[in-house]
Amino acid sequence: MDLQRLGQTDVFLPPMGVGTWAWGDRWYWGYGRDYGRPEVEGAFWASLEAGLNFFDTAEIYGFGTSERILGELIRQSTAQVLIATKFAPYRLTARALQAALDRCLQRLGRERVDLYQIHWAVPHIRIEALMDALAEAARAGKVRAVGVSNFSAGQMVNVSTGEKFKMGGEYITQLNVSRGGEHTHACMPGCVIQCSNVYHDAAGKEVVSPVEYETLGLLGSNCGLTDPDDLAQLNFVANDLGVDTIETGAMLGVLMEAGLGAFGDAKFMAECLAEIRRGTEKGRLWAQGTARVGEHYKVARVPVIKKQAISAY
Repeated sequence: MDLQRLGQTDVFLPPMGVGTWAWGDRWYWGYGRDYGRPEVEGAFWASLEAGLNFFDTAEIYGFGTSERILGELIRQSTAQVLIATKFAPYRLTARALQAALDRCLQRLGRERVDLYQIHWAVPHIRIEALMDALAEAARAGKVRAVGVSNFSAGQMVNVSTGEKFKMGGEYITQLNVSRGGEHTHACMPGCVIQCSNVYHDAAGKEVVSPVEYETLGLLGSNCGLTDPDDLAQLNFVANDLGVDTIETGAMLGVLMEAGLGAFGDAKFMAECLAEIRRGTEKGRLWAQGTARVGEHYKVARVPVIKKQAISAY
């Protein structure tokens, strides 16, 4: 099986790996009821026999049971096994990552893992802080490569080149205040973006009010946007049309998932809103919301509950 280099690291992985969420997870997968340790062991040995030596696990899978089982099975094998595991960012700060990684290594019975990732994005921990924590783990020799899981393109930046994450509250607040924009108050203590704001462009002219957290999440990074100025312009159009930015952002993301446009393409998003304004056949379909658009285009990943888009919150 041909190996592929992981980014710019010295880690080479096969194009296919084995997910081990079900290995020990009782709550979601029913480990211990419909299947158990014999079936998991059979899957492990069958994978190695088929040439699959890359296993993906996480501390949250079975609350550590998946890592523990995988570690025990690897110690019974003479094959070279590659492991990816993940940090669950339900903790309050990024400082918890080092201790969490140590516990992962202990369960796996290894001194280091081949790939360590942030399992999902969270609003309460700065991405820069998480990247710093991953870098510290790499310097300590505990991981060979680092990355993220369940992040959109709009959430990822190259911190090694000094690139900043522009779709977060801290950056937007500093940028907007420097342009003469207003941030009046927060709806809850500690909020950085302060949704009661007036967003200004580079010329100091008001664009829209307000750029809210939900808009930033659904119409912004969810759709792959990386520039808050693009978001503000789209926010203005949505406000002018009287359409909800949560529902609209989720719907546009589904259109991108369906292949009608590329993630991060602000021009495509603007054209979609123009279709809605003109009341064209496509515009009337898209105005019906995320659930109906996903059903029409037969998209598998449609973020809705009771036919309403799931909010960023």
